[in-house]
Amino acid sequence: MVYESGAPTLVPAEPEDLDEIAALCRAVTRELPQCGWNEHYPNRELLTRDLVSGHLY
Repeated sequence: MVYESGAPTLVPAEPEDLDEIAALCRAVTRELPQCGWNEHYPNRELLTRDLVSGHLY
């Protein structure tokens, strides 16, 4: 996420962002179990596929 003029702007993820995004997903799974995510979804393989296809922000 990039902040321009004080407002957040979503930007496509880069390969170097993958570890941080995966960690964020794990944290959400622990802290918000009602979100529907679990230890299997989203997994690193899915995040990588989304990154390569340009669908990960």
